[in-house]
Amino acid sequence: MDNKNPHQIVTEADILKELSTLDPLDDRAFRIFISDDEQFTLLAEAFSGEALDGEKIIHMNGEIVLTANGRLIRTDALRGTATAFFNMEGQIETADFPLKRHIFYTAVIYANGIQKGDTWEKLKPVISIVIYKDKTETALIEKGTFYGDLFKTDNDRKQMTLIAVNTAKWKDAPTEELRACLSTLHHGIMTESNKSDFADIDKDGAAFTKIQRAVRMACAQTIKQEYKKKGDDSMVLKYETYLTKEEREEAEIRGEARGKAEGIAEGASKVIELIKSGLTPEEALRKITEESAA
Repeated sequence: MDNKNPHQIVTEADILKELSTLDPLDDRAFRIFISDDEQFTLLAEAFSGEALDGEKIIHMNGEIVLTANGRLIRTDALRGTATAFFNMEGQIETADFPLKRHIFYTAVIYANGIQKGDTWEKLKPVISIVIYKDKTETALIEKGTFYGDLFKTDNDRKQMTLIAVNTAKWKDAPTEELRACLSTLHHGIMTESNKSDFADIDKDGAAFTKIQRAVRMACAQTIKQEYKKKGDDSMVLKYETYLTKEEREEAEIRGEARGKAEGIAEGASKVIELIKSGLTPEEALRKITEESAA
C-alpha cells in the first residue's frame, strides 16, 4: 500500500489485508485487546482457576516503579480485585521469554501491593499469565520451566503464581469460546488465505465472530496510531471510518442480544402471572402464543 499517495482508493479488503500483517500478540495491539474486561476475564478465569464473577475489576496503572532501584516495568494489562492482582502479558518470541524476567515482574507487582503504613495483611496474591506462541509440541499450559507457585501462606493460599499459555495448543482448550480466542491470538485475523488455519472452529459461530472483531478493532486502532504518528491524515480518517463501522455492527449485535433477553424475561413474567391466576403452564403458554399471533 502506497502511503504517500493521498488520493489512493483504500477498500475494506485493503484494510483487512493490512490488519492481518499485525500479530495480535504484538504489545501495542494486545494491550488494546486485553483492555476489554470481558476478554481479560475470559483468559484470567480459564487459566488461573479464580472465579471473577461478581468481583469488581479495577484497572491499574500498567507502569510500576520498583522504588528500591528505580527500575521501571511495564505490563500489558494489570487488574486488581478485592482478593488478588492479575497480570496479563502477550509474548510473540519465545526466545525472549526468560523465566527470571516474569518472576521479577510478578514480585514487583506483589511488593507494590502494600503502601506505607499498611499492615502485612494488605498484601494480595499476584497471578501472572503470559500468553505466547510456540510451534513445539508442548502443553497448552506450561507446568514445567515456565510455571511456578512461588510462595504459599500458612493457609495454602498461593501468593505468587506464574502461568504460561501456549496459543499453538489452542485446540486443547476446553471451551469453544476459549478455542476461538486462542486460535485468533495465534493465527491472527482470518482472511481467504489462512482459513485452513482455523480448522475445528465454527467460523460463523458467535464466539469466533466476536473475538475476530475484537482483534480487528485492536489492530486497527494500533495501525491508525502509526499513521497518526506519520502525519498521514488520509489513512487516519479511513481507519476511523472502518472502526466506526465495526463499533456500529458490534452495538447492533449487543442490542439484538439484549432485546432477545428482555423478551424472554417478559414472556416468563407473563407465564408466571397467568399460572398464578389459575391456568396450567400449558394453558398459559397457549394463551401467550395466541395473543402474539393476533
